[in-house]
Amino acid sequence: QTYYIMNFVADTAFYFLPILLAYTAAIKFKCSPYIAMVLGGVLLHPSFSALVAVGDPVKLFGLPVTLAKYGSSVVPIILIVWAISYVQRFFERVIPKALKLVFVPLCTILVMAPIALIVIGPLGTIIGDAVANGIMFLDSKATWVLPVMKGAFSPLMVMTGMHYSIIPG
Repeated sequence: QTYYIMNFVADTAFYFLPILLAYTAAIKFKCSPYIAMVLGGVLLHPSFSALVAVGDPVKLFGLPVTLAKYGSSVVPIILIVWAISYVQRFFERVIPKALKLVFVPLCTILVMAPIALIVIGPLGTIIGDAVANGIMFLDSKATWVLPVMKGAFSPLMVMTGMHYSIIPG
């Protein structure tokens, strides 16, 4: 039990990396960190995780939702926050000043949540998987290259959570 608890304590920052990255990416893309973190939380919500675990097809507004595990992911949330920056700016321009406080975040989340789950999240997963597959291919063809690259880039990969992309399964 001690190992189990200490293991999830150690893994917490990496599992919730999409939320942490959402905050920093939002600052970089000049949008609301709170909206970005909410959408990062959507990817990690226990109800969505339960849908992923069951594996049955899921539809949102009649469109298929790709069931992917977004815990410890990097690419999907960065792409989502980039899109948030444009959607939020649009709503800030069209919503009257008196209503902005409530309706800009509400409208941004209502528009971006389906886009994140149906389009951007799966696209980010495909990109992340392509990087992982490229690394695996490189390892199968030139077995000495991967250990050298891993040693050289390991600190950067651990800091960004990308080290999970080279762990199969």
